[in-house]
Amino acid sequence: MRAREYLKLIQSLEDFAQSDGSEEGKRILDGLCQLLETGVSPLTEHSQPLVSRSAQSLRLLMERDGFVLPASIYESVQYEYDFDAAVRDRSVSSRVVQKYLRLTNAAGRKIGDWQRSNHFSEDWKVEVDGSREETQIWIGQDAMEDILAISLEGYLVSAGRGKPFTEVYATCFGSMKEERLRQDSGLWYVRHFHVDKILPQIRSKATPASVLPSRKTLEEAHLQVAASVFPHLHYLGDFHTHPYASATGIVRYKLWDLTKADRDYTLENISMMQELGCRDRVMLILALGRGRRVRNKKYVSENVQPFKVGPCVCYLAGYKVLDNGRVSSERIRLHCPSRSL
Repeated sequence: MRAREYLKLIQSLEDFAQSDGSEEGKRILDGLCQLLETGVSPLTEHSQPLVSRSAQSLRLLMERDGFVLPASIYESVQYEYDFDAAVRDRSVSSRVVQKYLRLTNAAGRKIGDWQRSNHFSEDWKVEVDGSREETQIWIGQDAMEDILAISLEGYLVSAGRGKPFTEVYATCFGSMKEERLRQDSGLWYVRHFHVDKILPQIRSKATPASVLPSRKTLEEAHLQVAASVFPHLHYLGDFHTHPYASATGIVRYKLWDLTKADRDYTLENISMMQELGCRDRVMLILALGRGRRVRNKKYVSENVQPFKVGPCVCYLAGYKVLDNGRVSSERIRLHCPSRSL
């Protein structure tokens, strides 16, 4: 953290607050506290160019450092985590913290007041929420059978035109449940996602190394079917495969991991899913290749389940999709029905 640069910019804004009239000075001081707490503030659009430029420079500096001070404040307030521990975890300069506390006291406010009184959505806030959440993904028996059936068909049955196999894509429907836990380190949430239905997209465009989902299939078929046939289930996310010629290659390249295209897809489709009244919450990936047995189980984490089906060795991985569209593999446990494997 660039403590000297922070303190210089903070001091310049504090000087403006002290030199201006009482009302305007108070507004500048409040705006500075708001900026330090949330990363956003009307000061960046202030009528005085020197004030707006200083505020913009401070925000840019905070952005480069990942908004570590607002994130620490948010975790302390929202999750009842010790503030001193939160700033230590993120290596926030003690001098910057003391400056923030002094300014907050001078403005007649408490730690987190601006976060409590303002509704805002920033990536750093979403990341803190994600770090305080444990995700349990439960695959139902029927859903597991569908996953295996469509995946092995896409792998074992040639699509012709020189394609020995192709990726497959499907949408996932199910239910959600949330638990709230209080521990010594503050509040934690455990979110359970039960995947009960898998609907394959036969109109998706697939190759051996990619698959392009069909929005029309989701909008005009899958969501309509869900609303009519199983309205008690919610859209949870999607599933697709990462096929490879051999199981050894699956392990060597860890093909159950997310690709850049996987990550980009959810980021690029946030607005589309909102238009459809949906939100991606989970992503499932099945990496599969020919092999005799599962090897090197020690290399997979709790969000990955390896197993053998027919001539294929498979690795099913579960991921969570954060509110900002970023896909994460942290604090996830995947549960598969044992009688399917």
